[in-house]
Amino acid sequence: MPLEPLLRDVDWDVRFAALEKEASTSEVKVSRLLAKWIARTPDTEFTCMTAVHAAGKKKKALPALLEGEPAALKTCQSLEPKLLARLGAELYDERAGTRSEALAHAALAFAKPPARVVLDALPSHPAAFDAMVLETLRDVVFEHDATAAGALLASAGPDDVKAMNRALAVFSTQREQATKGLSDPEPARRKEALRTLADLAPLSEPELLGVLEDPEAGTRAMAVRGLARGEVRTVSAMAARRLSGEAPATAGQQIALLKLVGDLHEADCAAVALETWRDVKRAPALRALALPTAASCRWDAVRDDVETALASGDEVAQTPAVLSLAWAPTSEQVLERLHRATEAPAPSTRAAACEAIAHRRWIRGAQYVMPLVQDPSPEVRRTAARALLTLEVPGFELKVVKLLQTDADASVRRVAAEILGHVTGPRPLTALTEAARNDSDPDVKLVAAQSLRKLGAGSLLP
Repeated sequence: MPLEPLLRDVDWDVRFAALEKEASTSEVKVSRLLAKWIARTPDTEFTCMTAVHAAGKKKKALPALLEGEPAALKTCQSLEPKLLARLGAELYDERAGTRSEALAHAALAFAKPPARVVLDALPSHPAAFDAMVLETLRDVVFEHDATAAGALLASAGPDDVKAMNRALAVFSTQREQATKGLSDPEPARRKEALRTLADLAPLSEPELLGVLEDPEAGTRAMAVRGLARGEVRTVSAMAARRLSGEAPATAGQQIALLKLVGDLHEADCAAVALETWRDVKRAPALRALALPTAASCRWDAVRDDVETALASGDEVAQTPAVLSLAWAPTSEQVLERLHRATEAPAPSTRAAACEAIAHRRWIRGAQYVMPLVQDPSPEVRRTAARALLTLEVPGFELKVVKLLQTDADASVRRVAAEILGHVTGPRPLTALTEAARNDSDPDVKLVAAQSLRKLGAGSLLP
């Protein structure tokens, strides 16, 4: 097929594909053919636009695409303002794919941040289309774990006041609508509102921080990822600023962030958690969570800290250290330490041992957990009961039934009612029915009723 007709095609991809085909056939570098084409064609804007898009497609800057072709490179670089103007016009194309391609290729070919390309394009086009262009920017920078708002704030300079004001007006309207959507009774609309707020970070930081303690795991994860993208940081690095007090966060938000750091397991997760543990000025509750979080991220990084805490004789240090053993490599020494911890003087340490044994699925350790459902401490009784469920100890439900029927502490009865929602049999059903009807604590009655429905026994409710 003749090359020249294809080089006049309206689609740049067709033009460059023709050059690549010719290069493979003639064993000539495509950069050489591209340079010759640019040199012999009067419409250098047309040929250089092909080069710009080709560079973007190959994720290269123009100098890399035209390596060894200084004349062609100089020609295209001299046309940079005109080429960017043409790409800026493509940003307003009715086709979303064309808009995204124009923005991504302009940024790559001319080694500019995508936000810089948008800031330069906005003032010369009607404000009515700003939302469309900003949506394109959102899609392009999402691949780089950034948000449109964050990227614009990072790229804007003193001469961009007009463009930024237009962008901020769009973002403000979106933020206001999305904030209202967070209280929508329809879950799908709440999720969409949160997704919008995550895309607006860091402008939406207060709203995203506000949902970090939401009971829904997906909601928390979406919020924390939005906060991180808004700062163009990893989740761990973003959380570190708030855990240290460098950026604002309440005590509850700090704990939620640290839990999410552990859940997401990024490369810097252990370092961030350990820094929190080692700073004795941090809140005790935060430090207590930090050591096991670091252990869950990377045991070898935390081993020495755990050893020091276990040997300290200090309950505040020993309890998180015992919980950290949940992630230690299996050995007789580790299992013996967990056994001894179930007999520790401090209730929090005994509870941590139960939790660690359950996490490890150490079936033989169930014999040390079983007696703790009668522990003097409600915290230990609750944790022991949950551990027995995880370990699937035969007959454990009878002990949990007894907790639901006789335990003086309402929080223990609530946990027992919750656990029995995972167990079938006449004894659990009878105990749940009785609790749903007669327990003195309204929350226990509610949880018992929920467990009955979960078991398909809602008809037993009054």
